[in-house]
This record gives sequence, structure tokens and C-alpha cells, in this order.
Amino acid sequence: MRRLALLAAIALATLGLSASIDLGQLISPMLQRLRKILGPATATTSAPAEVNPVVAVVGGGLAGLAAAIEAYEAGATVYLFDKAKSLGGNSAKATSGINGAETSVQRDKGIQDKVEMFHGDVIRSGAGRSVPALVDVVAGRSADAVEWLMGDRFGLGLTAIAHCGGHSAPRTHRLPPLPDGRPVPVGFTTIKAVQGYLSSRPERVNIVTNAEVTRLLVAKDGAVTGLSYRRAAQGGGKGGQGETVEVAAGAVVLATGGYAFDRSPASLLSKYAPDKLHLATTSGPQATGDGVRLAEDLGAALVDMDQIQVHPTALVDPKDPTNLSKFLGPETMRGEGGILVDGTGKRFTNELATRIAVTEAIFKHGRPATRAADGSAVAAAGGVTPTVAFLIMNGAVAEKFGRGMLGFYKGKGLVTEVEDAAAAAALIGTDAATLAATLQQYARDAHAGAADAFGKVTFPVKDFSPDEPLFVAIITPAIHYTMGGVAIDAAGRVLRNAASGSAQEPIPRLFAAGEVSGGVHGGNRLAGNSLLECVVMGRVAGREAAAVALAGGGSSSGGGAAKAEL
Repeated sequence: MRRLALLAAIALATLGLSASIDLGQLISPMLQRLRKILGPATATTSAPAEVNPVVAVVGGGLAGLAAAIEAYEAGATVYLFDKAKSLGGNSAKATSGINGAETSVQRDKGIQDKVEMFHGDVIRSGAGRSVPALVDVVAGRSADAVEWLMGDRFGLGLTAIAHCGGHSAPRTHRLPPLPDGRPVPVGFTTIKAVQGYLSSRPERVNIVTNAEVTRLLVAKDGAVTGLSYRRAAQGGGKGGQGETVEVAAGAVVLATGGYAFDRSPASLLSKYAPDKLHLATTSGPQATGDGVRLAEDLGAALVDMDQIQVHPTALVDPKDPTNLSKFLGPETMRGEGGILVDGTGKRFTNELATRIAVTEAIFKHGRPATRAADGSAVAAAGGVTPTVAFLIMNGAVAEKFGRGMLGFYKGKGLVTEVEDAAAAAALIGTDAATLAATLQQYARDAHAGAADAFGKVTFPVKDFSPDEPLFVAIITPAIHYTMGGVAIDAAGRVLRNAASGSAQEPIPRLFAAGEVSGGVHGGNRLAGNSLLECVVMGRVAGREAAAVALAGGGSSSGGGAAKAEL
């Protein structure tokens, strides 16, 4: 079976078939024909060729796409596998932007920033857990990452810059809004551009969706020699799984993302952070830790697996409040003046406090969401019962936040516009007089020029009236990012577990990038560093993987060793 799959894969690459093919559908009939010629497959295969120019990338988010592009441009043949029916992963949902220090955009805007300042911000945010050598790479190559996305390949106009929390200078690059004010989602637009570039090169790029990689293949000397994947059954991902296919490769890059979605008893979250199981997540259903498990099966070291970033304001769908996956309520909803109230219509925290402080306050003062918008009781089967509070914005906040962006969330049913405080109170389920008093007191505190009862001293919007139109969102804390993952070095090589006091050695021909890896963010990830890590470390891993695959020789190529399955 392995010999046949390898021959079929080589035949596909030689024929230059479309980059969006279902590899399994084409391989199956090819295998049947090859079996007649070659006879029964043996239990083990002969040694792969000294040079195998294939780089297999597992995961189609921004890290995987960046790795695939670098490997392709270095001369490798690329197979990119994703278990979903489309690419993008959590990268497509990113809203903050991508960080870059000392970029041309910063210089044009007169923004003073230094790589050393950025490096220090990451180290401080990580609370001493970040690996300095990895931060050196990510911060040091941040400007190049932004310029890469803005260059001729993709042409992304990342000319808007925000100053996000924890950063000592404005450095989070975004796409400016359209002329009519509508926002341009930075994550989705970036994925579309990068995927389009990769998909237009079918001569050496093969994108295989609906393909769940189940194990890595290794030589007797421990070098990775390929992978085994299970494609979805005919007709889609539901209704069972199809046959297993093995693909030989000169190197493998893991870019499967984090592990926030899986809540099964055997999940990584259950093992390393069981206290977070009651939380929803902004991650999609693909975030089940597949790459971590694949690497761990080969003896890879894991780092910071208990470090979980919780965002205080994920948006709750009133029609489906217990759904495990949530849209993120951007930080700027509060940063531009939004007010948080509890189920009684009273404020309970400084809206601009740290994420941890706001999250703790919501758990203390919030209430469980037990009913849907139509009043029907909801069950948490397959999801979670969130502890909720309410975010209130007026027209002035909407203008600062961006009415186009707010319209997106309104269209999704995640923000409701009402005519006044009385209507907002009815939506929340509280007394109208109490909410009106809260808004009036907030305006008085904002104009007083001193800290309010919650220590808030900055009031982006000072005037709130009970009689003006308001926007209301139900919010809940949710897991936003898993900082832990596979240990890697500055070249993106996956590191093996080592005895205490011994140096960690890389697993030959295995690389990782993005949220599947750990060590960059430590105890906390700064806004804008997710897309940045994907681009920087994805490109590093892809380039290094291609160099190994094209060089061949020794354990790095798997030459002289029979392949075995793990």
C-alpha cells in the first residue's frame, strides 16, 4: 500500500494536476491499476529515494499556507492536507491584524518603533515563559513578514495601524475600511490572497481537503518519512470515513493549530487545563490538537500546555447561546467606549481593565444563559452554558468602532439595535429605571475628571443617554488561544523529549509552526502576534523543510532505512 501510494503521488505531481484536487479520489483507481502491475503490497517498504522532493504540510491556516509557499518557491513539490472542506482555520477569523516593528508603513506615518521594544513587549507579556530565541526570530522578522504580505505576491494594503494593549508603540497593521466605511476583515482577506497565490501553481502544489492525517511515518533511525491520512467518505465528511492513504515525503510541517475545541475526556484541554472546560471558545471545530498528538507520538517535547488565553468578550448568539464556538467581540468594542452591565442593568467593572480582571468580574457578577431568544430553555449538550453579561454601545461608540464593522455583527444576530434604554432593559430582562440610572451615572462619572467607583479614569465616550438608540450584545468569557504546544527551535524543527539536564535534539525532518507550537507567547499572547507567528515561523519551517527534502542524505532524507508506521 505504501509503495503504491507513493507511486500514485509521484504520478500526480508529474502530471501537474489541479491544486484543489481530492487526492484520495484520484489515487484510488490508480492504486487498483498499479496493483495489477506490481502485485500484492508488502508489510514494509523499501527505502525511499535518496532525495524525495516532497514537503507535506498538515494544516491549511496561515502558518501552513506560508510554509507551503516557501517550500514551493525553494523548489519542493508540496502536498498540503487539511481535514476541513476549506482552508483558513482560525487565521481566517483573525480581526486584530499583524504586528510589525520598523515597517515602511510605520516610517511613513512617523511612528517610532524598534525591534528591541517589540521583543521586550513579548517577553513581558509572556511572564517569563517565552523562549527568547523564538522571540528573536518573530520580532526580528516582523517587518519582513508585513512587507511580504504587502508585496507583489499578495498585494495586501496593510496601511492602517492600531496601538493594541501591551504594545509600547502602534504596530498592529490592518486593512483600512472601504470608501463606504465597510470593514475589510484582515484574517479572511489575508487567507484568500495567500491561498489564491498557492492554488494558482498546480505544477508542484497539491491541496488535499477533507483529509485527516492520522499518523506520521518514520524510518528506523527516527527520521520522518511521510504521513498517513484518512480521506472523507464519498459525498463529504459525514457518513463515515474512506480509505487510508500514505504519502512519502522528504519532510513534514505540522501547522494544525491549537486544541481549544475538543472537550472529550481524552482531550488535551481535559488533560492540561481541566479548569477551562466550562468555557466556550473562539476557535473553530478544527482546533482539536491533532498536530500536537502526532508529534507527541514520536516523542516530541511539549511546552506550556496549561497556558490558556481567555478573552472576556466573546459574543453569544441569542438563538443558540450554548454553542461551543463563538465569534470574538473585538477589544475595540470596549476600547472605544462600550459599557458592561450585569443582568440587573448595573455596571460591575472597569471596562478597560486587563482581560483577566474583566473575565473574573464577569464570572463574579454574570449569570448563566439558560434560555434562547424565543424564551425556550436551552441544553448544553455538545456545548457549554455560558456565564453572560451585556455590552452596551451608543451611536458615538458605534462611530468610533465603525458602523460598517458593527453592521457585520448585527447581520450575524450578535448585536441588537434598540430605540432606547427601556428597550435595552427589556432585552436584558431587567428594570428600565435601573439601566437608565446606570447610564446617567456613567455620564456623570465620565465628566467628573476622576476615577469612578471601579477605578476607570479613561472614558472614550462620556455621554450616554437613556433616550438615545443603543446597541446591545450578550458577551461571555471564552478560550481565545492555546499558548502551549510542540517545542520547536529557531529553525522550526520539532524537538524531542530529553532527559533532565540533556540538550533537546530535533526529530529529523519534522517541523512545526503556528498555534500547534509553543514557546513564543509564554503565559499570554499579545494581540496581533498570532498572524505574525504564522507568517514568520511558517515561512521558516517551509524553507527549512524544503532544504532538508531537496538535500537528501542520511537520516534527514530517510535514506537507507525501511519505513515503519507509528
